[in-house]
Amino acid sequence: MVMADQQTVDSINLRAIDGQGLRNTEAIIYLSGSTVEGFANSGSDIDVFAITERRPSGYDSSHSQNGVTIDFVENRRIDIEFWSPATVFGIADKLAIIRPEDATARAFSSGEQLFVHRLRIGMPIQREREFLAIRNRFDFLRLSKYLTQDAIVGLDNALDDLCGMIADCDWECALFRARDVLDFTIDAWNHFAGSTNPTRKWRVKILHKLEPEARNQEVLAGYLKLAFEGGYSLEKTEQCRRHLEDCICFSNQVTRWIQS
Repeated sequence: MVMADQQTVDSINLRAIDGQGLRNTEAIIYLSGSTVEGFANSGSDIDVFAITERRPSGYDSSHSQNGVTIDFVENRRIDIEFWSPATVFGIADKLAIIRPEDATARAFSSGEQLFVHRLRIGMPIQREREFLAIRNRFDFLRLSKYLTQDAIVGLDNALDDLCGMIADCDWECALFRARDVLDFTIDAWNHFAGSTNPTRKWRVKILHKLEPEARNQEVLAGYLKLAFEGGYSLEKTEQCRRHLEDCICFSNQVTRWIQS
């Protein structure tokens, strides 16, 4: 896990928001993402959010509802997402009335889920009082319940598939679908335990961060044992590195075939 020191993070983010002309404006600005949550690695970017009526200058991507600009400061990528107050308040209002069973209709988009989580863990850089007032409008417990049900919906579908594959002796497909069953199971458990992070790549880190009670430890051990032959020890051996490097080589080879 790699985390920049706080002074460096502050310096990077202040320079980045200066580049967008956001310093000392009406914008509510906060740091979030894996850097704040303690999941960052050497390749992680830094996520900054600006709640403002302004639109970003420079590169504009569609993955944020209000646009995003990308900068590079001290060899670190900085993503600054722009969200209008009206959009943010609309998400809060929708969350206030959403029910866990609404997950079957995908009533809450993945982008909205991630935004709310990152607001929850955000560290204010500018206009802290206004940031806290906005965060207090969000019902994070309701979101965790919704995400729990969303994972259970996925799990039910995966279990149906897996049982049918086993009945038909379709072992190859069944083995891969079993991975999905495990992943949905862990997502459901993490959200049931209160996590609002919908980013699946961090599911193991989230699981590790849960309280070290017996049942959480049992879930962690069971997941690692079933997900990898050899269990948790696989993470600590040269065999693991070789496996990961083989996966990268395989992916690169297939990609070259696609692009040739």
